[in-house]
Amino acid sequence: MIEKAFWTRIHYLSLQENNHFMYWNLMDMTMGMKIAIVMAVVTFSWFELSSQVQVELEGGLSMGQSPDNNPEPGTIRWTGNDLEGWNGIIWVSLTGGVLDTVSDITGNIYKTLKIGNDIWMIENLRTTRLNDGIILGDPAPAGWSSQAVPYRCRYNNSDANIIPYGFLYNGYAAEDDRLCPTGWHVSTVEEWETLIDLMGGAATAGGPLKESGTQHWSPPNTDATNESGLAALPGGNRKPDASYTGLMQYGNYWAIDLIGLSLKDYNFEYNTADVTQLTITDRKWGLSVRCVKNQD
Repeated sequence: MIEKAFWTRIHYLSLQENNHFMYWNLMDMTMGMKIAIVMAVVTFSWFELSSQVQVELEGGLSMGQSPDNNPEPGTIRWTGNDLEGWNGIIWVSLTGGVLDTVSDITGNIYKTLKIGNDIWMIENLRTTRLNDGIILGDPAPAGWSSQAVPYRCRYNNSDANIIPYGFLYNGYAAEDDRLCPTGWHVSTVEEWETLIDLMGGAATAGGPLKESGTQHWSPPNTDATNESGLAALPGGNRKPDASYTGLMQYGNYWAIDLIGLSLKDYNFEYNTADVTQLTITDRKWGLSVRCVKNQD
C-alpha cells in the first residue's frame, strides 16, 4: 500500500512498498472522473534512481513513505482504491469519492463513501421493507403512538419529502438488524463518535458533516462545508404523539449503543456547527437512519 504520494499539475508520481514507481498522466481531477493512464512502471533502487528514471515535472516533487497521520494539507496518496488528498482534517477523494453503491431490497440505490475506516451510506435510508422482505408499516397517527412494532413514515405524510430526506423510522425499526441492506447495519454510537473525532470534535463537527448550502437546510446552515462527504440532512423527526417537527432545521440520526444496549440520537442543527448526542428512551420517536457497511 502506498503510504504517501505527491502530485504536480501535469503528472503524478507515487511510491509503493514494493519499490515500484507508477507514473500517471492526470487527465482530469474533476469530481466523479476516474484517474487516467499508467504511462510507465519501472523498478528502481534508491542509489540507481537518478540514472534509471527520468521524469519531467512542473513544480517541486517530494516522495517517500511516511507514518505521518497529519501531513501537510495538499498531500495526496493512493489507497489502492482511490486517489485521496489531505485537507487538514481528513483524507478526501479526488475522484468523487463514491467507492460503490448499495441497493436495498426495494431497489433504492444509495451512494457510499469511505470516511476513516468505515464505509457509510451518504444518503438517508428510504426502504419500505426489512431486508427479508417484511413490509414496514406506515401507520395512521393512532397506530404510530400505540404500537410497539417497527414502523416508518414520511415527514408530514408527504411523498415529496422522501427524496432527499428519506423515511423516518421508529426505534423498534432502528433496533431491528434487518433494517439496512444485507451486509450493512444501522450506525452505532462508536461509529458516530469516531466520525465526529475525525472532524475535530462535537463543537465543530457539524460543519464538515452537514450538506452545504440552503437547498435542503434552512439558512444559515452554520459553517456547513460537507468536507467529509457525509452530507447530513435535516429530515426532522416524528414525536411519540405522532406530530412532526424540524424539517430543514434538524437532522436526527439513530445510533445503536452496543455497550449500553440503548438508542441515541445524533442531532445536527441549521444554526450551529455542534453535534449533540441525545439518549432516546421512547422508541416511538421517528428519526433518520444512515447505514454502515459491516467490516469483515
